[in-house]
Amino acid sequence: MVAVPFLFLSSLWACSKEDFTVAIDIGHSIKKPGAISARGIREYYFNKRIGEILLGLLVEKGFSNSFLVVSNGEDIPLESRSEIAYKRKANILLSIHHDSVQPQYLSSWTYQGQTLLYCDKYKGFSIFCSNKNKKPTKSLLFAKLLGAEMLKEGFIPALHHAEKIQGENRDLIDQEKGIYKFDELIILKNAKIPAVLFECGIIVNRDEEKASSDPVYYGKITHSILRAIIDYYQTDKVIDCFYLNGGGFLTLNSRHHTSKDF
Repeated sequence: MVAVPFLFLSSLWACSKEDFTVAIDIGHSIKKPGAISARGIREYYFNKRIGEILLGLLVEKGFSNSFLVVSNGEDIPLESRSEIAYKRKANILLSIHHDSVQPQYLSSWTYQGQTLLYCDKYKGFSIFCSNKNKKPTKSLLFAKLLGAEMLKEGFIPALHHAEKIQGENRDLIDQEKGIYKFDELIILKNAKIPAVLFECGIIVNRDEEKASSDPVYYGKITHSILRAIIDYYQTDKVIDCFYLNGGGFLTLNSRHHTSKDF
């Protein structure tokens, strides 16, 4: 650690975007593709599209070391996904998903000759954090930034995970921004870095699923995520590069510091 005068803050304000790495986890895999949408599309393909577009946007903005955690064949265990992010020195892990509902809310309809399941009762995004994550405060900070950006774009949070029914009953800690505490989510609780799971929308809702294939619609989602990441980066570089140590001095820390999570 090196103490430096606050006066010289501007000359040290240089935590490069190249040194800030985002690990984008593409939820599920080809072999285990997750939920089935109202029109029969597997969740994995929705997740992959969002993740690939987001990565391109991040690279364009200078976060050039960001990467996908993605399975193009065999499934990657959840524990391994968070470990991959850590070993590649990611600063934050974002797991991309699309949502469904509990079986009792599903109805059947026929689409292009197929009998499929849908639920138009619920729509919206959800964000999950775990207090068992090694950096829970930073995880929640990013979740709040992400929720705020989604609201700015006119999206609404899905609140059905808080229902007092089997399979749900999650702890809704920020109703306005759709943030839930789910301590036992493996990819989050095993992560040694800040980590958030983001359900972009409910693909068994027929209208939301159709919108999710519209480039304008999913462009708003990816740009919301991008802005949240940039906001988090701006905050994180203050916390990790400098923090007040009293008397107008700042303490310069290295990345992956061992100081207590703020």
